[in-house]
Amino acid sequence: MFSANFDVDTTDLSLGKHDIDFKVAYKDGERFYETAVYTVSFNVVEAPTTELPPIPLLISILVVVAIVTGYCVYRRKRSKTQ
Repeated sequence: MFSANFDVDTTDLSLGKHDIDFKVAYKDGERFYETAVYTVSFNVVEAPTTELPPIPLLISILVVVAIVTGYCVYRRKRSKTQ
């Protein structure tokens, strides 16, 4: 009994069903062994898209603007005191 783990990159594959054939070869001591071909089928589907609701996106933009503005005000006050 053996197990194998790996990742399959489907970036360049078209949507739909695909088959991959596997054959495992291994050595036990001085003897080599090879398994029969094992075919695995899988489906390539579109990745789900997650869209941010407009309110959290607007809040995030406002927070970034507030931080940048606060930093600019802080530097301006600091440069006047020196």
